[in-house]
Amino acid sequence: MDNEHTYSRVTMDVLDYISESSPAHLSLSEIACSRNWNIDHMIRCFKRDIGMTPHKYIALVKADHAINYVNQGMSLQDIAELLGYSSVSSLSASFKNATNRNLSEYKHHM
Repeated sequence: MDNEHTYSRVTMDVLDYISESSPAHLSLSEIACSRNWNIDHMIRCFKRDIGMTPHKYIALVKADHAINYVNQGMSLQDIAELLGYSSVSSLSASFKNATNRNLSEYKHHM
């Protein structure tokens, strides 16, 4: 049995856009507008193919970046700013929601 996934063109374009963009500037409306798509259609296609909404996927991408920045010794304030959050508490809440882990505890275990 073939384990490769076949994603829709919409999903592939969303994944490409996310991987090529700065994490601080990712928004669903920006992605949809860049391709002249209906945002609801884009979300449905992505969720069908990936199993989560683009919003959740972007939160996981940002969480991965946050972990990398923590590993580099960056402060949580600097990480929040780089990832486009208005505060450390916003970053922490998004990280916790995406990963079910606490970023500040993760930082203290490094």
